Amino acid sequence: MPCLSPPAIQRLHTNKALLTALLPTCKNMDSARNELRWIREHVWSSTLAPQFQGISEANGNDEKSKNALLNRLCRLRGRGYPLQYILGTQPFGQLEIKCRPGVLIPRPETEAWTTHLADIVRKTWRANKTKKENDIIANLRILDLCTGSGCIALLLCSLLSRKFPNMHVQGLDIEPRAVSLAKENLAYNIERGLLRQQNANAVSFKGANIFSTDWLAPILKQADLIDNRRFKQSALERGTVDILVSNPPYISQEGFDRDTERSVRDHEPRLALVPELPAGISSYGTVLPEDMFYARILNVAKVLQPRFVVFEVGSLAQAIRVVQMARGRYREAEEAEIWRDWPDMKPREDEPESVDVAGMTVPVRGSGNGRAVFLR
Repeated sequence: MPCLSPPAIQRLHTNKALLTALLPTCKNMDSARNELRWIREHVWSSTLAPQFQGISEANGNDEKSKNALLNRLCRLRGRGYPLQYILGTQPFGQLEIKCRPGVLIPRPETEAWTTHLADIVRKTWRANKTKKENDIIANLRILDLCTGSGCIALLLCSLLSRKFPNMHVQGLDIEPRAVSLAKENLAYNIERGLLRQQNANAVSFKGANIFSTDWLAPILKQADLIDNRRFKQSALERGTVDILVSNPPYISQEGFDRDTERSVRDHEPRLALVPELPAGISSYGTVLPEDMFYARILNVAKVLQPRFVVFEVGSLAQAIRVVQMARGRYREAEEAEIWRDWPDMKPREDEPESVDVAGMTVPVRGSGNGRAVFLR
């Protein structure tokens, strides 16, 4: 057996110490090795999140300084600090979404239902052949409420803009840090060639409290100014917005304290996860506190009359409650579906393909936990 050189022995001991530091969060050695590799690559290529790039630049770029930073980051990660906040980005479809403390980290399950929705949109309009219909279809309008990092809005734009060249996507959020990061993500993905330059004018992000009414009037006015005839000409288009999507806060305070991972509780924004009633409002009728955003957005849908509505939810039970709410608040929805985490996967034998909601049979697509409600 060949003898290891002193530097090789030192690297072996160093790697063992770093892997040991990562294990409390990573749970197994394979995951720890992967995360160590990713953190090391970002340290050596100076592509960490901005707050850690500043530390690297202040301490120098020599090997000793980089190893010290690597050690610090592995220990930080081992204490539950999110990997995406260390590396600075999270893949989302073909996009790279910048991640920053104060803004929710995009999840793979959100990516899955967003991609599934884009497929449905393309298939729905595929059969339309006349020039008049195609001219109208090209102006697809999408509204993303509680947009956060902008990941849903940007991925829909990426997946649909070629078929709908004059589409417009608007994302709204109450958190200024989220709006700023969403704008940054638009510019970042265009700069990297992951979004086309034409998309720069197709997507916009603004601050708004969706429980107010101030933001609704400009959307209604803008749609009327763009084409007052548009909604009279086509039976396919029903309202001011064609697609309304939202991944709102939907976790109860009890669920947040009991069920979320430590890294989520300690480091991700509670405002993006646990609904808070607006000032001056003590309750939202008989709606559960964790469901109040759905009630509000369904009221918005009655005004905007979108063709499709998609909500992210936290469980199958919550999805059923949202469908029940939709039947009472948004009667224009002729069809409802529940999508699991992976809506394109075949369900397991123990996963029912439909549920009964107040006498209506609602299809349940895919495999995993209840993740989204689709209304058409």
